[in-house]
Amino acid sequence: MSSLALEELCHLTAQSLTSLELPDHFRVIKQLGEGSYGEVLLAIHKEKGTPMALKLCPRRSSSRLSFLREYCVSLSLSAHPSIIGVFGIVFQTPLLFGFAQEVAAWGDLFQIILPQVGVPPLWAQRVLSQLSLALDFLHSKALVHCDVKPENVLLCGPECRLVKLSDFGLTKHMGSRIRGTRGPVPYSAPELTIEGDEGEGGGDEGEGLSDIGGDVTAAADISGNANANANVNVSGNAKVPAAALSPGPWRLALPSLDSWALGVLTFCLLTGCFPWERSCPSDPLYKDFSRWFESRDDAGGTGRTGSSGVELSADEDEKEKLGIAHLPPAQFRSFTPLALSLFRGLLTPDPQVRATPREALQYLRGPWVNEREGEGERGEGRVEGERGGETGGEREEERGEGGGTSAKTQPFISLSVEPVVDSHCEH
Repeated sequence: MSSLALEELCHLTAQSLTSLELPDHFRVIKQLGEGSYGEVLLAIHKEKGTPMALKLCPRRSSSRLSFLREYCVSLSLSAHPSIIGVFGIVFQTPLLFGFAQEVAAWGDLFQIILPQVGVPPLWAQRVLSQLSLALDFLHSKALVHCDVKPENVLLCGPECRLVKLSDFGLTKHMGSRIRGTRGPVPYSAPELTIEGDEGEGGGDEGEGLSDIGGDVTAAADISGNANANANVNVSGNAKVPAAALSPGPWRLALPSLDSWALGVLTFCLLTGCFPWERSCPSDPLYKDFSRWFESRDDAGGTGRTGSSGVELSADEDEKEKLGIAHLPPAQFRSFTPLALSLFRGLLTPDPQVRATPREALQYLRGPWVNEREGEGERGEGRVEGERGGETGGEREEERGEGGGTSAKTQPFISLSVEPVVDSHCEH
């Protein structure tokens, strides 16, 4: 969809925007979620008898244009089987903008991720398969989602048999300008992550991605207890210091941003953890990953591999001589060569050679988790109460050869996010 076509669609929708009173047309059952964008309600259409999820955005804090833009983008993409369906119902009340979308009866992806465990690997493969096709479809329309994370993946069936990408409030046209990100934003690609004083005082113009992943506070673990390691807890109920997530200089919205976020999301599914806090050299976990990536390339690897698994740059004797230089960082050691190959594609630091979502489909042909690592660790229940996970390397403390205990690794990140079915109308 071209920017001109989207602008025209928004203009036509604005002309036909219906004014109504909610109780006259819908019977509200319950609230499904809420956030800074507004709220999502489960409701029954009184005339049709159809259950719907009503996304409602307060007019006082949501611009009319951004609301119409999100609705029109969502509507134009909703025909895809792995993108949430949108009914042709868009309206305004004296206090709200709203539109109706498909009900996701099983909640969102984040609700089923067990902290420090994740989901069964088969479920993770189902998610990757469906999201890869959804993102490929979106990219074919010259759009970039810019906010791929578990909260924005809705469950429309059990065991991740049917998942749907949602929340297009931050979706941008390919090549449009966006702001870089500061603070703990694990899903943000390295080319989007800003360190130091870069971009300070960059002005008010434009839109940022600094709300990806939720708000940030420190020194609590996933149970809410104080943490001596000062791990980072990401919570939708907390307030982010303005300096931590201040917008940086301009970047371009490119499909490679979605590829990176898809890789991080897949890691979270398999481990219940974030691989790092920020994708920049000052983050020790990301620094370890980057060194591993570069060491393989320096030894002759290409950084991009085919469906046969991880590309080996040396024979077994040479690998023994290289020793730990070719071991993946601690948080990646439970994965099979096939899964490592997937991560090396999606999480390639260079966006120009990063794998596309469609290319990720070639890694679905085999297991992703080593059998001894996956045995007895992948629960299938739902998380009750606070949701989230920690960075993957922490589990290495409890493992080692033969199930023993290895040396303590870096302190790791803790994540919890408020239950939100859908996200921002405003930018």
